[in-house]
Amino acid sequence: MANKQMTQEQMAMLKEHQNSEFMRLSYLNQILMNKENGNVYGQGKNLTFNSPILAGAYAQNIVLKFRLNANWDAGTTGTVTPTASYPEGLVSKVEVQYGNKQISANPVLFRILDLMEGYGRTTQDDVRGNRETGIEAMLRKVPTTLVEGDNEIKFEVNISLNNLHSQSINGLIPIFSSGTRLQVGLQLPTVVGKDPLLNVFDVTGDGVLEVTGTIEPIIEFRDYNSMSTVSQVSPDLTGLSTIQIIELPSVTNLSQGQYNYTSFRNPYNFAKMVSFVISGMQSDKFCAADNITGYSLDKQENSNSSFYKYDESTTGIEGWYKSVRARYGNDLPEGVIAWDKTSENISNVSSKTGSSYFNISGSGYTASRQGIKVDEVDNTNIASRIVTYGVLINPQGIQSV
Repeated sequence: MANKQMTQEQMAMLKEHQNSEFMRLSYLNQILMNKENGNVYGQGKNLTFNSPILAGAYAQNIVLKFRLNANWDAGTTGTVTPTASYPEGLVSKVEVQYGNKQISANPVLFRILDLMEGYGRTTQDDVRGNRETGIEAMLRKVPTTLVEGDNEIKFEVNISLNNLHSQSINGLIPIFSSGTRLQVGLQLPTVVGKDPLLNVFDVTGDGVLEVTGTIEPIIEFRDYNSMSTVSQVSPDLTGLSTIQIIELPSVTNLSQGQYNYTSFRNPYNFAKMVSFVISGMQSDKFCAADNITGYSLDKQENSNSSFYKYDESTTGIEGWYKSVRARYGNDLPEGVIAWDKTSENISNVSSKTGSSYFNISGSGYTASRQGIKVDEVDNTNIASRIVTYGVLINPQGIQSV
């Protein structure tokens, strides 16, 4: 009897099983990225790194390893205070490219995504439970009060390429070819200034601060090796969606006492959204929590189509803050409004088994928006604005050219 040809559904199920087995049976390993122009820190610099070529390997995470020193000279009248972006803001933008751009964001975003990753979680280089002094000294030193002279700053930023969940195949990038290469670009900021997102230290008086050191990007990858089987394992990314992180158009020069809207017009499903609300009132917070008095997510670009609204007409903005605490077991930094649809409508946020997305694809909502109301705004020293990043699902998959 002739073999029956598999249907498309059967082929899709076979591919799904293959990819699931790859994520289940393979394991993460690490390797340093190749330096194109060094890794020495200097404000205003651009640093570029390329992936090495590894047989059968797929990149899953990028880790930025910071080993810095902040030298503080207070002079006679100087004071120094970290801004809200400290310490991740010591890089102002990270771009991950594989032919096309996969990620473009301020690394502060990844602190927020870590806080939303599981119930009561913190950044991946930190811990809320037992803390060993010796291990702490090796992994994380983030002083919030700088002393005269040298101040060691040591931490890591974890950037997931498969940002839906750590066991999702979507977003992995092949690094076994000498053709298109995975590349990471880092833009380093003007360290001293008042902007809570663009600068890192607010210095007053005649104080002088200088940051030196290195940033070492590391690739965490999976390949064909497994500890569970001697057989080689491999995924099949053909035709699969990929995960990208983009910056949406910012809302600038905020109007106080009324809603300021960010429109969503990109034709994709959005899994997560993070907005930094910058009131211009202070540097150590993006915006005071009680200065945000309204938040809405609207199906269309009008005020009568809200999925939900938190303001004086409903529970007040404290209702939103309570929902964040209830879902993630964490508060987010003041001035940050964020959601993760993959963790909604499920009992355990850590499992990320939800399949809910904000559908702004061709089959979904065409002109949705998010509204945030800020009571007080000041543009004297800091430009008031709302900076929003979206984690989207691109059905075209990885485009190497």
